[in-house]
Amino acid sequence: MADLNERDSKLVQYLGEAYGKERELEAALMGHIALTAKGPYKKRLQQHLKETKAHAKAVERRIKKLGGGGQTLQGAAGKLAAVAKAPMHAIRGDGEAEKMLKNAKTEYFNEHEEIATYLAIETLAEKVRDSETAKLARAIRREEERMATYLQGQIKQLTKAVVQEDIPAGQRRAAAAARKAKSKSGTKKAAKKSTAKRAAKKSTAKTRPTRPKKAVAKKATDEAQLAGEQQEGREGQRDEDRRRAVALEHPDAFAEVLLHPREAVEQLHAARSPEPEPEDVADEGALWQGSQGISRVLAAFRARYTPVAGGAVIDRGFPAGVDIGAIEAPGGVQRPIQPIT
Repeated sequence: MADLNERDSKLVQYLGEAYGKERELEAALMGHIALTAKGPYKKRLQQHLKETKAHAKAVERRIKKLGGGGQTLQGAAGKLAAVAKAPMHAIRGDGEAEKMLKNAKTEYFNEHEEIATYLAIETLAEKVRDSETAKLARAIRREEERMATYLQGQIKQLTKAVVQEDIPAGQRRAAAAARKAKSKSGTKKAAKKSTAKRAAKKSTAKTRPTRPKKAVAKKATDEAQLAGEQQEGREGQRDEDRRRAVALEHPDAFAEVLLHPREAVEQLHAARSPEPEPEDVADEGALWQGSQGISRVLAAFRARYTPVAGGAVIDRGFPAGVDIGAIEAPGGVQRPIQPIT
């Protein structure tokens, strides 16, 4: 074997271990196939024997390409050890199903050992940038994983066969009846517990104290009071809107409100058109009665009043016919206003 650097030496070491395992399993599979009855399981073992031989050849070629060669001795030793083990498989168990079950468990164990071996080779090869070795290890690992999955299902089937073969039917039925009875008992207990909970809830609902009548009456009173306050608020807002409408309708007269509040109100009330207002519109004179009404009208007017240039209206000495300012009419138009003579 040529001198190898550390990288190739480690790759050859791992591949040599895998090669020895493949040669060992060749002999083991041949022994298992001989003990297995005809059927799908035997066919799958024969197919995997071919895969195992192909794996060994591919690994051997890769070892030689990397410069190795002496590792084949390790493989031969493994093969001899497997041949020595083969007779032991023949004496396992009493029945045919149990022999195949024990062989399947051994195969399942070996498959996972191979999966671990090739996973390590794949990872090592990727880390040292050996893509060809990584590709080979990945392909073999996937075939071993498929075989392991098959064996997992086969172990379940063979175990069931052992039960059918070695355990009397009466004992199997007795165990099944015991499980069924236990299940029914658990269901009944759960049903009783659920019924007791529902009964307790009903009892609690019946004994729950009702709300006192005084509390109900107080709540109704509070709600009625709140509704009344809300209604008063709405009516007050409507009155305020009507007062502002009057202020905009008579801007000239409201100049006099600024100068002579009470006299101006009386004059404006006397000069109103005698035409009746609709029933839903309040009487202007009624809106102006009392100091409360006058103050609100003044506030509505002042909000729209602009004094004449030179000073605000502060005295009653303005002559008739002289503009004393302007008021904002509907639409944003500024209308000049004069005192009422």
